[in-house]
Amino acid sequence: MKIGIVTQPLYNNYGGLLQNYALQQVLKRLGHEVKTIDFVGRTSFTRYLLSICKQLLIAILKRRRPQIRPYVAIPTFRNPIMADFVNNHIDRTRIVHSYNKKIVSEEHFDAVITGSDQVWRPIYNSYIEDMFLKFVPDGIKKIAYAASFGVDTWEYNAELTKRCAKLAKRLDAISVREATGVELCRTYLGVNAQHVLDPTILAEAEAYKPLLNENTEEQDYLFAYILNITPEKQAYIESMAKNKGLNVIIKSADKNATLSVEEWLSMIANASMVVTDSFHGTVFSILFHRNFYSIVNAERGGTRFKSLLSPLGLDYRLVDDKQFKEFKDTLIDWQYVDAQLERQRTESLNFLINALI
Repeated sequence: MKIGIVTQPLYNNYGGLLQNYALQQVLKRLGHEVKTIDFVGRTSFTRYLLSICKQLLIAILKRRRPQIRPYVAIPTFRNPIMADFVNNHIDRTRIVHSYNKKIVSEEHFDAVITGSDQVWRPIYNSYIEDMFLKFVPDGIKKIAYAASFGVDTWEYNAELTKRCAKLAKRLDAISVREATGVELCRTYLGVNAQHVLDPTILAEAEAYKPLLNENTEEQDYLFAYILNITPEKQAYIESMAKNKGLNVIIKSADKNATLSVEEWLSMIANASMVVTDSFHGTVFSILFHRNFYSIVNAERGGTRFKSLLSPLGLDYRLVDDKQFKEFKDTLIDWQYVDAQLERQRTESLNFLINALI
């Protein structure tokens, strides 16, 4: 089967690139041909203003209160160090600047899958209806795998809810990344969904071994992968490193990224300890059996962390960024964690297999 993947643009986010890589690896192992639709946005403040004018006009004509979303600048280029990974490890279509039926027909896709990385969170998607596969014609299988809202509250306005609910009902199979997403789908979209694993976990640690550097021995450093650094986080990280007698390496992502995807993965795999406020930083700490702590920022989506860690008995590894607590350096029972993940992998893989039949 020829399968297309729709996800967040392949720009400068380690987790975003690796979840796409992971889903491709899983689908290929199942015998499918896979390509990610390589979307590159063309947003500008002028286009945003034109969109606002259109919304205001519609609101006036329909005599209702306009609901205006804030302007969010979308990057339109790939960081060169990320581009190398995309070019070498992710199979893609030609670059498109809008999702449309033409690319589906051109690639002869039998199915299109949307997911995962907060694809259904409106503040991150000005094209969110395409994340519900609006552009995919009837007759093509439409599947959501681990589609993520990122939060446990409903962020859609009434009009967007109505449109996306209609699109959700066109999907042949729906799964979500967070347990809370099951209830959001039922309550607001009127559809049933299954809770499944993020693609990065579904693929297992073995999928990433070809990407790691040759030296895989644990080294004496604390790797802090922090998306939103604050003085409080900095102090907490340094205190933890001092307590453990470790050197500190702090890295970020997006425009501040300085590591290649392979280097980033290797930094986690070889660290004595990892501290991160990233969902995927947490995922890879678990896959590589690293001693870790996850700093949760509720605004970025705290439910993602809880949904991942609670079934594994790792809730105590969560740290609230508003109230830093003294960490307890308890040994993690990796045998128990791996057993729980294996059970979830089986359920998640079965969803994917059945959805593609």
